[in-house]
Amino acid sequence: MFFIVNVAGVAIRIPTLHFLEPPVLKFVENTFHTTYITAEFYARNLTLAAAVGVVMLWNFFINRYWTYNDIDNDTDQ
Repeated sequence: MFFIVNVAGVAIRIPTLHFLEPPVLKFVENTFHTTYITAEFYARNLTLAAAVGVVMLWNFFINRYWTYNDIDNDTDQ
């Protein structure tokens, strides 16, 4: 199950990077009036940060509720 969750995380990350980078690049170029290379650097890093955040949340919640659902959450010890 853990492997399937991670493969799904990669399947989420790749399209996120592909489709989110062009609008972020356009936003950075128009907002900060920088050169294309600088705007591309910031756009790639912002897009990567967003993709990592989405996949990190995906992995955490899916692993918690699907992979490790057999672990008791007993706090009355």
